[in-house]
Amino acid sequence: MYKLENVSKKYNDKYAVQNFTLTIESGSITGIVGKSGSGKSTLLKLLNFIEQPTEGQIIFEDKAINDASKKVIRKYKEKIGMVFQNYNLLNNLNVYQNIALPLKIINKEDQHKVNELIQFVGLEDKAKSYPSQLSGGEKQRVSLARALVRNPDILLCDEATSSLDENNTETIIKMLKNINHEFNITIIFVTHELSVVKQLCEKVCVMEDGQLLDIIENRNKSAEKNTASYLENVKRSIEG
Repeated sequence: MYKLENVSKKYNDKYAVQNFTLTIESGSITGIVGKSGSGKSTLLKLLNFIEQPTEGQIIFEDKAINDASKKVIRKYKEKIGMVFQNYNLLNNLNVYQNIALPLKIINKEDQHKVNELIQFVGLEDKAKSYPSQLSGGEKQRVSLARALVRNPDILLCDEATSSLDENNTETIIKMLKNINHEFNITIIFVTHELSVVKQLCEKVCVMEDGQLLDIIENRNKSAEKNTASYLENVKRSIEG
């Protein structure tokens, strides 16, 4: 699906991401964790083709994107859905209209698809409600359904549970697992919440200062807190 080979992204004279090498397999669930300023947001922009690498190359579906035309990159972007921390819903549109918006933009209305997704995220009784009438968890479920409406191959989640309480976080995690299982969608989950990646992700990439420190296989064992380095804390949390 994705292959990053010694990818770096520099703004002015400072590297936001440096010498990043990673392969993300189709149908996998991968976590990207790191403290604030570790380079997670820049990496997400690279994966979403909003930014181009300064050095190295990104290979997507066995094709290097560095020299790809804008038309080809637009086609790649169509394969990607995004879920944001702050939902990014339009307040003047109801639930149905927010979910249908990506289809409306490309003049491809599909009422059956929209209603199917409303049912999938459990908001049948909220279809005509507006964002101001929804809880945070309900807003994120709308955002999730909207990201799926164009049948993406990849779902990029940017701190998708950071604004939610424990119960709503568990709901979103279950939905993401179902999405991965039922639709075989590759999920890349960017977060600072170790408890979430422990429950959701098959492998966890640890970032610090723009670099990939380690890739940890998730064994789903119980964890104990410690006062060691960030990387050691992540390893202990994920591996037990």
